[in-house]
Amino acid sequence: MQMTISRQKPPLVNLGQKSSDSQRWQKHMNKAEAISQKLSNLSSRLVTIRLITFILLVTLLVAPDDRQLYFGFFGNLLVMLVAAAFGYQIYRHQQIQKRKNYFDYLRDHHHSALKRLNRKWLLLKTPDLTIKIGGDNFKDLGVTGEQASLAKLFGMITCGDAWQNWLNWLNTPADDNTIKIRQQAVKTLTTKRATLLRFIYAATHDNPSEVERDELKQWLGSEKSDKAMNLLFFISIGAVLLLWVGLIGFVFHWLPLWVGIAGGVLNGVITLLTFGKTDQLFKKTEGLSPVIASMQSRIDVIKNTHFEDDHLQSLQRPLVTTQNNAIKSLGTISWLSMLADLRHFGVVYLLAQITLLWNVHIYTGITHWHRKHRQHILHSYECLSELETLCGVACFALENKTFNYPQQSPTPQNSASQISLKQIGHPLLPFDQRINNDLLWTDEKPMLLISGSNMAGKSTFMKALGLNVLLSRLGAPVCADKATWPKMTVKTVIKVEDSLANGDSYFMAELKRLVNITKGSQKETEGESLFTLCLFDEIMSGTNSHDRTEIFKAIVATLQHQTFAVFSTHDMKLADYAKAHQRFALYQFSETYQQAPDKDHYTMHFDYQLKPGICQQTNAQTLLKVLGLNR
Repeated sequence: MQMTISRQKPPLVNLGQKSSDSQRWQKHMNKAEAISQKLSNLSSRLVTIRLITFILLVTLLVAPDDRQLYFGFFGNLLVMLVAAAFGYQIYRHQQIQKRKNYFDYLRDHHHSALKRLNRKWLLLKTPDLTIKIGGDNFKDLGVTGEQASLAKLFGMITCGDAWQNWLNWLNTPADDNTIKIRQQAVKTLTTKRATLLRFIYAATHDNPSEVERDELKQWLGSEKSDKAMNLLFFISIGAVLLLWVGLIGFVFHWLPLWVGIAGGVLNGVITLLTFGKTDQLFKKTEGLSPVIASMQSRIDVIKNTHFEDDHLQSLQRPLVTTQNNAIKSLGTISWLSMLADLRHFGVVYLLAQITLLWNVHIYTGITHWHRKHRQHILHSYECLSELETLCGVACFALENKTFNYPQQSPTPQNSASQISLKQIGHPLLPFDQRINNDLLWTDEKPMLLISGSNMAGKSTFMKALGLNVLLSRLGAPVCADKATWPKMTVKTVIKVEDSLANGDSYFMAELKRLVNITKGSQKETEGESLFTLCLFDEIMSGTNSHDRTEIFKAIVATLQHQTFAVFSTHDMKLADYAKAHQRFALYQFSETYQQAPDKDHYTMHFDYQLKPGICQQTNAQTLLKVLGLNR
């Protein structure tokens, strides 16, 4: 006996939209590739011209002096013009190379967008995330992972702090006003595609390491005042004055030599006393240069951009305001860091140190900058990180044009609430595999039991529901024509794993997670307008039907407080209990069978449509017949 498994195809309009979107991103990629190739050709020609110019310049400089050309005014003018042309060609080549790098990035970005659009998971890079929050919920719903994951759809984000914002927003229920603010900011950014892409490029191109970013935040967050160094600064001024007055006085025979020598000795003593501290601070500022350069490049992109959105203006204002301009502040610390690098220039540094006590003055300048600007620059850094997160969400919105922005309904305590979903689907599925469903779910029947046989779509629907709720917290559009839900936290028991390290069997691991969820949901929703969405896939599948039913009853009794819960099951005893329970709504996924006339071939068709009622059929016996295990 043979069997064919057929799956419902999405409507043709969806496939047409996919084709249109693919063509759009292919067009963007081809355009970027063409411009990059044009710039590459221009760069090659300029290199050739620059080589010719250099040869001409060398020829003019080493030409014999008896040539009349070299003795006249016009000869000198020609040398200067050729030298100026050579310098301009170097500058021009650098500018062309910068533009080429940008269009190379755009080409790669659009290519990645195509892969994200078509959900080519194996071809997409897995973001390097250190997951400290989210836990089992993120794992269950596919927020992160090596295969299909939500994180891969946001691969345009590069900064670790922007990723941390992304994770925090996903993990934390936000009120409806916060959601609206993020949505409006994302909508505004999608209208400024050129600025959006340049900002993402700046963040990608000048991307410091996580260690460098952490060191900057730690340094800006510290509040230390070195009174001893402040005192030595004033003493150093006196020591430098004493040295120079002594030397000048000796030259003009006003003062004896010992005065200058005393100043030099005092400078040496101060150098020895301060060398350790100054060198430590100089190394720190030198290590922070990549982070500062990254901040400067991102601010340069948005400094002249006019945002109509209030939230984007509030993020932009600390970066470009006239009174406390972040660009000028970053320029000052970059200049001080460059002056501190003089210590690498041997004799020059030694001379500056002996005559000016260079390290003390630069140290004082850096510490003064730290006291004056640290809070502002730290706030600016946080604004840039949030901007990058919002830019990542805006890129996601541009790449998923069929998605729509959900509405989170304000829910005063003790009032009725509902979840209204129209054509909701799983955001990680490609267009040609995604089947959408409708659901109107009120808290009059807050428990949903979904029955169905294997492979019918129960787990996918549950994950789609949970993942879209998380996605909405970013201010992103979700995979639905229309979606409305209250402020909710999401709890899941979908992918349970046993633990040899903890000595937990599959049964005990799932039981512990169930208990943690029931206790946690009561604690989190108590005293506030916050619902809990609980998703239980094949609850207690690792035990017998009787124990499963008793545990199911206990969980249901516990989850009656401000909770929407979805249970999927094959167990008809659970379905019978839910049918008799007034707070349950019953839905099913089912399949149909067609047998060939020769009765030797079955076609099993899955439509993945959510339907009311209890699924009474199973497909295990049919599959056994196909595999030759029937009796």
